[in-house]
Amino acid sequence: MSRDWEAYVGGFGGGGVEPHNSFNIWYSQGSLHQFNQGQMPGEPPIQGWEVSDWELEIDRLFENCVKELDERKRQEIYSRFQQIVQEQVPFFYLVNSLSLQAVRDRITPIKFSALNGAFWNLYELMPIQD
Repeated sequence: MSRDWEAYVGGFGGGGVEPHNSFNIWYSQGSLHQFNQGQMPGEPPIQGWEVSDWELEIDRLFENCVKELDERKRQEIYSRFQQIVQEQVPFFYLVNSLSLQAVRDRITPIKFSALNGAFWNLYELMPIQD
């Protein structure tokens, strides 16, 4: 079986702001890994298929990050992941959905994000005390 295509248009949803939620897309053996896709379970091997060095680096970064509890170190690891993706551009996003949320004026700090609307920092939100 060959996976020699020029383009793939697909849609991924969900995920939120936690980068590890997209592990299955970025991990070279992930079932949603759509670029340089290897064999699926039950399929014969694809002749000549190899995981690139940068894909293996992403695998390593995700594997390390899932074990890291220090938020600063996790940010450093995921920053390296983002740098690799920016350099290699294995796919790019065509659409960012419109996000509308209503929030009472008594809730703070609202920090809107295109990634997940007004509630991406839900753990920080608190009512304003009178």
